[in-house]
Amino acid sequence: MGYRVVSGEVPTDWDVLWTHEYSLADARFIGAIREAKPHQTINHVAGSGYYTSKMIGKVQVSLATSGLSKGMPMAFELPKQKERLMAFAVENPHIMWVQKDNTHRNIQVLKLEEMDLEKKSSFVQRFVDNPLLIDNRSVAGSWRHRHP
Repeated sequence: MGYRVVSGEVPTDWDVLWTHEYSLADARFIGAIREAKPHQTINHVAGSGYYTSKMIGKVQVSLATSGLSKGMPMAFELPKQKERLMAFAVENPHIMWVQKDNTHRNIQVLKLEEMDLEKKSSFVQRFVDNPLLIDNRSVAGSWRHRHP
């Protein structure tokens, strides 16, 4: 297993499209994204920061909490969706959770009973315990966070 860095044209046979730029802002990547096969992974999609971005003084988590499961760890807005979270947790006791606030600070992996589930402007998201790593960095975004 390994990887090959490609500059210029995007090949058609790839497993991971890893870009720093917003992928849809670069014409080279648009076709690759539209034609992506089920086994292909894209690390950075334009607008992905919107999933949990702070907007006008409140947490905008509509996409993260919408029930989409492919590519987005399940999340529950607090305290609004506390009852849904608790019902889901009873049915899925093996899942670990991360609580985040609208500043993306104070992120901790905790048991639900250790979390403040009444905390406004926060949400609880499923912890990804086995993320895809490239160069020991999570495809889910640690590279992006290091290079704003």
